[in-house]
Amino acid sequence: MRVDTGYSRKARIEMIPLMDIVFILLVFFIYAMVTMTVGKQGMAVNLSSESTAVKTAEDWTVISIGADGGYYWARDPVALEDVKVRVKQIRAVDPSAGVYIKADRAAASGRTLDLMNALREAGCTNFVFVTEKEAP
Repeated sequence: MRVDTGYSRKARIEMIPLMDIVFILLVFFIYAMVTMTVGKQGMAVNLSSESTAVKTAEDWTVISIGADGGYYWARDPVALEDVKVRVKQIRAVDPSAGVYIKADRAAASGRTLDLMNALREAGCTNFVFVTEKEAP
């Protein structure tokens, strides 16, 4: 048996709370993307600090030298000969392309010199060492 209350009410979808949720999700994902990509290129290394360090905003390739002396292209381990090949390929497309070198403070200086020589052999003279600015 059905009781008749005299009126029928249809279910409604409220748009304002729905838009609030969508906006919150959008902000969350934008923030997540920014924090995952900005300043996170290359492997995490203990950088040396310099009083003359300056900020640059160029989109160059990052090659890291870990404390163990290994070379890393972005975050992937790579051999020194592969670095030469990859840099030659990049320079063939963009002759002004350069390389950021992130060397761990504990890495042997000989490994850094080997990398610099490999970059020169690949035709790249545009390379910059990434350091941290010394606190005053």
